[in-house]
Amino acid sequence: SRNNQTLAWDPTGAEALLDYFASKNYTITALELGNEPDLDPRKGRSNVTAEQLSADFDVLKNVLQQREQQLPIFGPDVAFSPEYLKDFTQNQSVSTKTKIAAVTVHHYYGNSADFKLANFLNIKTLDSLQDKLQELQDAKSSLGNSPMYLGETSSTYGGGTANLSESYAASFMWNDKLGTAAAMKVPVVMRQEFALGRYSLLNDEFMPTPDWYFSYIWKNLMNTTVLSVDGMLDKGRAVRSYAFCAKSQASRHMSFPLQQGDVVVVIMNVQNESATVDIKMTSQASTRYEMHVGPDCCGVLSPNVKVNGESWRVGSDGSLPLIKAILGTPADNLTIPAYGTFFAVYSNAKAAACL
Repeated sequence: SRNNQTLAWDPTGAEALLDYFASKNYTITALELGNEPDLDPRKGRSNVTAEQLSADFDVLKNVLQQREQQLPIFGPDVAFSPEYLKDFTQNQSVSTKTKIAAVTVHHYYGNSADFKLANFLNIKTLDSLQDKLQELQDAKSSLGNSPMYLGETSSTYGGGTANLSESYAASFMWNDKLGTAAAMKVPVVMRQEFALGRYSLLNDEFMPTPDWYFSYIWKNLMNTTVLSVDGMLDKGRAVRSYAFCAKSQASRHMSFPLQQGDVVVVIMNVQNESATVDIKMTSQASTRYEMHVGPDCCGVLSPNVKVNGESWRVGSDGSLPLIKAILGTPADNLTIPAYGTFFAVYSNAKAAACL
């Protein structure tokens, strides 16, 4: 809550929450202060200036010091305004500058009430993320090396677009966002939200949406090391590619091996025609494990996915689908169908960046 006159933040509620966590022996990873402060006037709330919010961070830090708790603090979680973020970072006191562990921002491609299927499949829509991230990174530059996190993000704001945000069509936004954020050195992407929203990872029946299945593939295959792909941040790409080091070993959800030095490539064909792709690598691989992902039915409006022609479902016992691959020859060209997504693990590549 805030003081009605000064708008200074009252930490009483935060202290009660910290007390509750302590009573339950919960582990706190980090604390975040702020939620779209740049939208306060639009939401009918009093305007909290960047200067005031900066002072609030000092209050939170003092609360933690009095409790002898050392926790990372994130913020200010701006909705979209680089101007507000720049004012906030410039208003930070010298002591506070070293205390913000990560600058958090939000991102959505547009208003859920306005977006149609064509917007979800529009290349310019996907390209817009890069411009917004660059604006926000420039705005927070006065905080030096503090990383920028996507503290809240999905397809469209306002809860998501009905029948689209939970469909296969939205997966291009999600996959491209993960690739673009990584390529632009945004190390953390926090998805909005897990369940009970039109843009959730789980639908109203608590079953996975296509974005959940793609997240499942990313989490099992990709390491955090981003590899260079020619033109991976060029504008106007209908075929969009990103590459990463693979994880050093396969999880129990996979039917094929992973090892240190392997490379993972993800390619999206965001157009209504097939594309032939020739992948040239600076290192040689012995085997290519391929996963061809597409809609299960109903075209891009499908609420589910197929992987290598197999429909993915969660088992009645809650078991997750096994991530299986078909074997390909590393030197062969790829044909990716219209609106198809392709993952490949180049096994035994021994990529220097991944060793």
